[in-house]
Amino acid sequence: MFGQYYGRTSGSIGESYLRHCSLFKCTKIQKLEYDDSSISIFVSMLHFTHLLHLLLGRLQDSNAVLSHFNEYSENCFGEVSPDFSRNTRLLKSMKSDLDYIFQKLRNMKAKILAAYPDAFPDEGTQEALDRRPDLEMG
Repeated sequence: MFGQYYGRTSGSIGESYLRHCSLFKCTKIQKLEYDDSSISIFVSMLHFTHLLHLLLGRLQDSNAVLSHFNEYSENCFGEVSPDFSRNTRLLKSMKSDLDYIFQKLRNMKAKILAAYPDAFPDEGTQEALDRRPDLEMG
């Protein structure tokens, strides 16, 4: 089809084909008629393109900042993760120990109340004496 325009050297496109394409484009552009509305649309498109480039730049900057922050956070988490794991195991162990201690105290109190009913004050008197918050969550 365009064989007449192909150069025969190493299969590249010949100069005559390129000249034909550029002349074709130039004549197409010269035939366009410009009025005020088409110029204003063109200017609006240029302005919009400029805004898109600004937005793209800002998004790329934000992406770089977020990537840097993610790397920093990952490094920090890697440093403190063993401490969190160790402390979590320690807290779970302490909770089970305290649950065991409070269960023993409740059992001892029940045994004392069974043997000596007047050993502890009643609920109204106890609340007046002890105004500390109840730390047991159930």
